Amino acid sequence: MCNYDSILIVGTYTCNSASEGIYVYMLDSKTMQIELNYIARQANDLSSFQYLSDRKLLVVANEDQQSPYFSSFYVDTVQGKLDFISKINLPGAGTCDLSVSPDGKWVFGANYHSGSLVWAEMKEDGTFVGSARTILYHDTSVNPERQTQSYLHGTAFAADKLHAMNLGGDCIYRYNLDVEDGQLTPCEKQSIIWTEKGEGPRHMLVHPNGKWVYLLTEMGSNLIQYEIQGDGTLRELSKACMLPDRCEIDCRSSVLRLSPDGTCMFAAVRDYDALVKFVIDSETGTLSDRQFYPTHGEHPRSFEFTLDGRFVMICNQFTNTLTICKFNPETNEVGEVVKHLEVPGCSFLQMIER
Repeated sequence: MCNYDSILIVGTYTCNSASEGIYVYMLDSKTMQIELNYIARQANDLSSFQYLSDRKLLVVANEDQQSPYFSSFYVDTVQGKLDFISKINLPGAGTCDLSVSPDGKWVFGANYHSGSLVWAEMKEDGTFVGSARTILYHDTSVNPERQTQSYLHGTAFAADKLHAMNLGGDCIYRYNLDVEDGQLTPCEKQSIIWTEKGEGPRHMLVHPNGKWVYLLTEMGSNLIQYEIQGDGTLRELSKACMLPDRCEIDCRSSVLRLSPDGTCMFAAVRDYDALVKFVIDSETGTLSDRQFYPTHGEHPRSFEFTLDGRFVMICNQFTNTLTICKFNPETNEVGEVVKHLEVPGCSFLQMIER
């Protein structure tokens, strides 16, 4: 008999796939028995989401190329389903990433195709209010195919500042947020962080100790480590390459995740179709001992560890599979495949305890 102790939420791209929306599975983490329980069909082209556990809210970025929007759902952990709450249309095109302000009031998105930052106010119950706001960027860089304009690809909060990653301009914009009225003002110190030309900043992760920030670059396939200074600025400390030596593939690295014990950093590398692992030095935060693990599918867009740390789940978008592999939480090694689930256009996922 199954003991469904977790819920697995998988977002999908509905454009050019047989997907119907957001898939909700019931999961027995001991036996890895998984059962599709619900499909939320109100969300199209889901690129990312954030779960607010204190309110049981799922806040979603919908990348719909014609009319992108944010949507919100209440997560019914007992019934294993999503209840639609609200949506708000966004200016621009290609909302490919989302983050929620620490106070939970403001939702920010990165518009890849229009090179703009968008944000909207969200009430405590998950209802969007007012009109969405936007900032349009006009940056270019050295890559003649992918940096002829600004391509915003990620947003994240670090040191109480909003960071907007501009892949097309090789830079990160930094803002102070007025939580009362939602106004953004460029930071007086270090309003922009520049990377080397051709890096293509994509995804940022803050270490739980609050001292280090890691930036994944999609085009350069590097992990850049920063240290948070006392004045809130970021100082670059080190850089680690996510590709094998002499690899010349345009691998388009995608997301970062910490190992369950926080001692290792994992990243998904598309086209090379691998998870790469680094050991984090507990004193300095630098990355070393690079290792690669196959994703057993094509174009790993996102991945997550199960709540007990015994498995890793990988969204292989181009093979339409959610691949589940064993994971050793003591050695941080990715093991053999346990099963493949067919999930058309899978893009993002989240584990939630029931």
